[in-house]
Amino acid sequence: MALLSDVMDALDRVFPWELAYAGDGSGLLVGAMSSEVRRVMCAVDLTTVIVQAAIDSHCELLVTHHPHLFAGRGSSWDFGTPGGAIARLATLGGLNIVGCRGNADAGEYGAAALAARHLRLEEPHPLEPAESAHMARIVVFIPGEALEDVSASMAEAGAGKIGDYTHCGFRVDGKGTFVPGPGADPYSGERGTLNLVDETRLEMVVPSFAVDRVVSAMLEKHPYDEVAYDVYRTTGPALWGRGRIGTLPGERSLSEIMEDLSAWCDAGDAVLTGDPETGVSLVAVAPGNADLLVGAARSAGAELLVAGEVGWAGTVEACEVGMAVLCLGHLESERPLVPEMVGRLLEMSGGMGLELSVEGYKDQEGRWG
Repeated sequence: MALLSDVMDALDRVFPWELAYAGDGSGLLVGAMSSEVRRVMCAVDLTTVIVQAAIDSHCELLVTHHPHLFAGRGSSWDFGTPGGAIARLATLGGLNIVGCRGNADAGEYGAAALAARHLRLEEPHPLEPAESAHMARIVVFIPGEALEDVSASMAEAGAGKIGDYTHCGFRVDGKGTFVPGPGADPYSGERGTLNLVDETRLEMVVPSFAVDRVVSAMLEKHPYDEVAYDVYRTTGPALWGRGRIGTLPGERSLSEIMEDLSAWCDAGDAVLTGDPETGVSLVAVAPGNADLLVGAARSAGAELLVAGEVGWAGTVEACEVGMAVLCLGHLESERPLVPEMVGRLLEMSGGMGLELSVEGYKDQEGRWG
């Protein structure tokens, strides 16, 4: 039987909590980490209708991307407020609520990354890199007979992933020295004497938010009672953050892109500011509200900014520099996140043995919401 704490660990592997913004409502909003969870519903919004749908579906957990009615609240609830009414309904219905806000914006499987992949943007990178996360490098010294087990365990925990490649690492053989003390339990060698043994130096990259998990996996498989390892911070560009910008495989007209994305996220009222026949190559995507990313897209030279919504001031700024703006609708731009959440959480459930049943919320018209 899975506990909510187990599901939180699974979510951390998909939407790392380290990528959440302060006060954005990410994390446990209603419920207890010790709650048992069998059924999960994923949704973009957090409303009484969606909470009731989760309860009616006998779910113990609702994972939502828009916990704005809860964001920044204090430690008490006023049941007379919209957020308080939702909390009361969930509590009476035995439903835990978890928010995945900033971490589902900035991560590898977040809304912006999904839009970039759908458009097949080449070399996509964040418009606003995350300040909280960085790529680290872990170095460990391993006896040859344990090398493959330790390496595989680290990779399964999240190390060695570079782009579409996994299990990436570098190995070099050498000699390790040590003198075991009287209380030591050496894997090899003799106490009280200088031992010289064959070892392999293994290096693997690891995101900062996965370091603890990778170190634990490495220590579990390593045969030494005292393991020599180091974790370094690298200075490369951040791979996570808000929005994405990249180059299309080939130039496309604004009207073609609008038609493509409108169908992809079921956006019936998309608004394009710009000449529909204009061809573009460098595209920025920022699902949800993109007001704070207009400047970053402009500075990066984007010819088109695809967003959920952009206010009047941001639209004027874009027009002044000749950058087209395509607004799909806030909810609409983030709809593809729901099936992604469902699929990724099912994948984690299988790998971690959680045996979860996971579904996505759909409105009366059968759209993700």
